[in-house]
Amino acid sequence: MNRIKRTLQAVPSSAWAGIVLILFFAVVVNGYLGSRNILNILKSTSALVVVSAGMTMVILMGQIDMSVGGVITVSATAAGMYLQAADTVTVGTVLVAVLICCAIGTACGLFNGNMIGYKNFNYWLITFGSMSMAFGLAKGITNGGVLSGFDKKFLWISGGKMLGISMCIVWAILICAVALAVHYKTRFGFHIYAIGD
Repeated sequence: MNRIKRTLQAVPSSAWAGIVLILFFAVVVNGYLGSRNILNILKSTSALVVVSAGMTMVILMGQIDMSVGGVITVSATAAGMYLQAADTVTVGTVLVAVLICCAIGTACGLFNGNMIGYKNFNYWLITFGSMSMAFGLAKGITNGGVLSGFDKKFLWISGGKMLGISMCIVWAILICAVALAVHYKTRFGFHIYAIGD
């Protein structure tokens, strides 16, 4: 009995709030716990889950990164413009677009990390500045317009399905699995917890 009590007390209050909300909507809304609605919720939150997997590492170190939205915007904009400029869209072209996103994200992360870790600037100041610059750069590149009309090969990355499950959910699960492995199975993950402590 004491073990059950200790286990329940270890559950964060935010998790209890989530459980209460789920139970409330399960009673009030018909079909809330149905597979269709659950898949719909997972699909709509998958992008936030992916971002949260990386942000968790930052928070564990006692920091915060405000530049995430801007970095995602500018990297996606650059990849989108590359795809629109390509004569034909192939699997190779899509892979290059994904690598462009990763390269820009890595460059922004290295800039933030260098300014905060080595130059000892305040993380609020640097990440807020990076966010503003990234949003401004994305808006300047597109002249405030919207990129659209992408090839199905590219749209499949998030809009396609595997075994009846949306690809964006599959990516979120894979990235969370990698993040958990890094947290609990690598020296790097232990160092993150050590810095936060």
